[in-house]
Amino acid sequence: MQFVLLVPEYFIWHYTSAVRLTINIISNFLWFVYHFFSVPILIKTLITPIHGVGKGFAVPSQVIGFVVRLAAIFFAYTILAISVLFGILVVILWLLLPFIVMYLIVTGLKLILL
Repeated sequence: MQFVLLVPEYFIWHYTSAVRLTINIISNFLWFVYHFFSVPILIKTLITPIHGVGKGFAVPSQVIGFVVRLAAIFFAYTILAISVLFGILVVILWLLLPFIVMYLIVTGLKLILL
């Protein structure tokens, strides 16, 4: 009897709280990646010389700093885009998981009984 009461509670949790928590985990990961690469600081210091090199090498140092920072920004946004796509995939799979499990159980029972 207790199991019958547990099934609706599970589905309520699965489609409300668990989805909200999963989206929260994904957003925390995106925040971490954004700040791990220091994207705001990289954008603010895009054309400053790399490692504060002196006056004689100002222009080449600025070009090197620009290229390195631009590559880091590009890499950070690439990781963010991959993370967003992976997060969307995880949420979709989570929403479909009960149906996938039911399909696999029914398919397994058909194979056993036939």
